[in-house]
Amino acid sequence: VATHGEEFLELIRDPSKLPGALPFPPRPENREPSDAEKRCESRLRAWRQSESKRRKLTPHAILPSRALMWIKSHGTDALEEVPQLGDKRIQRYGDQLRRLCHGDA
Repeated sequence: VATHGEEFLELIRDPSKLPGALPFPPRPENREPSDAEKRCESRLRAWRQSESKRRKLTPHAILPSRALMWIKSHGTDALEEVPQLGDKRIQRYGDQLRRLCHGDA
């Protein structure tokens, strides 16, 4: 610590100084969700709440928040890519999620 402590702390403050360090990717821009995204999110949340009461499960067990936010932003064209959704939920809820996002439910 006495010999390399300050150098170590400097690398913690600025990891780009590490030998062979790759540049950090730019932070994604925070953007305001579109009206369609807001409507989709609202429908998904209401459906998730009613489905959780009907099945006596937590809302997160029906549709994890991360999956809900992904679907809101990216749609339902590729449900197999949705984080934390999984095959079982796609099988059980896929058609319903598509209808909810398209405003058909």
